[in-house]
Amino acid sequence: RLDFAPTKEILSDYKTKKISWDEYKDRYINLLKERKIENNIEDLFEENGTLCFLCSEHKHHHCHRSLLVDYIKNVRGNLNIIHL
Repeated sequence: RLDFAPTKEILSDYKTKKISWDEYKDRYINLLKERKIENNIEDLFEENGTLCFLCSEHKHHHCHRSLLVDYIKNVRGNLNIIHL
C-alpha cells in the first residue's frame, strides 16, 4: 500500500541526514493524517485479525513500519505487535 509509505522526499531527507529522526517521525505521521489512512485500515486485517508490514530496513528501529503500527494502534485500539 503506497499510501502507507513515506514520500521519496521525506525518506531522502532522512537518509541524507537533512532531517533528524524526530523530524522524519513528525513529517511521516502528519502525512498519514493527511492521507486519512485510518479510513482504510479495517479492510486490511485478515479474518484472524492479522496484518503484516514489510520494509527494506533490517530492524524496526527508526523505520516507518514501527511508526505506522504505532499510528494504527492509536487509531484502532489494542493491537499485539510483533517485529520479526
